[in-house]
Amino acid sequence: MVQDHNLWDRATIECHGPENGGQSEHIKPEEPILFADEKANSVRLEQPASQLSDVEVVLKIPGKINLDLEGGSGMSLNDKFEGEEHKIAVTGGVASVGKLRGMRIVIQACEGHIVARELLGSLVVNTRKSELDIKLLQGQMNTLFLDESTLEIGAGYNERMEVFATKSCLSFDHLRGSTSVMSRGGSVKIGSCDGSLHVDSNENIDVTLSTFDRVDIHSESDVRIGMPDNPDADLHCFSPSVIVDEAINQFVRTYSSRDEISYGKAGERNVPVLVAHGGKSIRVEPAVWMSGFGLSRADRNSPPTARTLRRDRATHNRRP
Repeated sequence: MVQDHNLWDRATIECHGPENGGQSEHIKPEEPILFADEKANSVRLEQPASQLSDVEVVLKIPGKINLDLEGGSGMSLNDKFEGEEHKIAVTGGVASVGKLRGMRIVIQACEGHIVARELLGSLVVNTRKSELDIKLLQGQMNTLFLDESTLEIGAGYNERMEVFATKSCLSFDHLRGSTSVMSRGGSVKIGSCDGSLHVDSNENIDVTLSTFDRVDIHSESDVRIGMPDNPDADLHCFSPSVIVDEAINQFVRTYSSRDEISYGKAGERNVPVLVAHGGKSIRVEPAVWMSGFGLSRADRNSPPTARTLRRDRATHNRRP
């Protein structure tokens, strides 16, 4: 990848910072900040701390392009970018991302905070001592590795997502698709989930379900499960203490044995199954959010469409 002096015909870079009184100033082409690869249709922007401390860099590029960005505090991509692959690496400070669309999106962060509005594409994440806040995530295969970090996802629509976390706090407002979460040393909270789910954690797990195929929950601590008040599913709970709210219990047949309580339509086939293991306790109660979405059962079982995506997103944005 080489420096491209002809890129000025297609791109504009502006600097805003204390050194120039906040005025707009073009970066000189000879400075090693902007690099482009014409054959790969990609651009790379580097932000050396020694040269651009407390300086805002604005990069405007028309058309489709692959982004490869490295920097610290102040990185901001508020526009929409579309390409084959995007890479973002942040060390320290806060970085914001608008809308990225691509086949593959790679995010790396060390002691940083990344806020992303929309990520459309298969996502790969590696973070350490960082915070990652994603409003909307939609992709075929998403893989996230987090170490001593915080993850917040507003709405995740995935064919499959795998999360591996150590000493990290995980929060998902809404998930749809197949999701697997392995967590050690941090809590897991899922506001609502449609599809299949596997969660394994040695800390507390809080999950709310609407419709699902198969759910496996393993916790060495406490488990809270929110469900529709008339669940059409089999529940198998293993814990020293199992409490099922009367609103759910009155609709299901109950079988009790040592450290196991099963609910649902015994003997029926093709019924969704939930298996929960709680080291300390399991509590099953009605999911109060269901009425707020106004979803019919057909809507809950159908795959995401442009209409349901917009509706779910609008409902999420209206939450306090």
